[in-house]
Amino acid sequence: MSDKDLTRLLQAAHDELEDHESVSPEQKRLMRDLMHDIQRTLGDDDDEDLGVGDRLNEAVDDFQQSHPTVAFALRRVMDALARMGI
Repeated sequence: MSDKDLTRLLQAAHDELEDHESVSPEQKRLMRDLMHDIQRTLGDDDDEDLGVGDRLNEAVDDFQQSHPTVAFALRRVMDALARMGI
């Protein structure tokens, strides 16, 4: 998967999140931070571990009950990162 494809998945996850009015400000902040860290990880050459995988997994768990479509979008991002070795 290319960085471009992953960027599209990230945008889809972000759009899905923005479509839900019931998402709390805390959840939106968490997602913004995660998206930013994923972008940093993609452009980072020093392999700094930002804990993105663990944090994404926690976000999926958090969204699973209340926003399953957001959780699904995040799982797709996790799968793409795993295929890229991140």
